[in-house]
Amino acid sequence: MGRSVKSIFVRAGYLLRARVDCVTQISSESLSSVSRLTLADDRSAIAKIGPLAAGKAHMLEAMRGRGVPTPAILGVEGELLILEDLPATGRLA
Repeated sequence: MGRSVKSIFVRAGYLLRARVDCVTQISSESLSSVSRLTLADDRSAIAKIGPLAAGKAHMLEAMRGRGVPTPAILGVEGELLILEDLPATGRLA
């Protein structure tokens, strides 16, 4: 991952137009990580950091266009993909 994690979350706050107050790591692998962002305005979002963020965003949009339930894309830039934080209901749809 090219940029520092701190600068990525500062950029996430800019893209979401809100200050990121808390970052909770959900998973991490050698090339990517997933974190929940808690924003100052009480919203939350999921940040995926890793290669091919734009490609993943394109794939999610294509799936959504075919009626597959996917999280909304809130922002994408470089290696940062920000997604809607969906409630964990234990169900797929």
